[in-house]
Amino acid sequence: SPTGGQQHGTAFAGGAVAKGNSIGVRGACPDCGLMGVRFFGAPISDLAASFLWCADPNNDGDDSDGATILSNSWGFGSGDYQ
Repeated sequence: SPTGGQQHGTAFAGGAVAKGNSIGVRGACPDCGLMGVRFFGAPISDLAASFLWCADPNNDGDDSDGATILSNSWGFGSGDYQ
């Protein structure tokens, strides 16, 4: 959500997959799909589960419906993340 306090990901997603039409910009890969996953503030176990979900969203053992590329923008603040 662009109002969720994390507009950075929304902006870069648009730059990646924006459609090639006469409105705004054209993304680098306008015919690609996009899976938005937000996990900041979650426990590390949920972080790991979110990556597994990206690879196999319906958890059927067939990863052909999963993401081919993961693009991550890490910006952890100060602190100890274990």
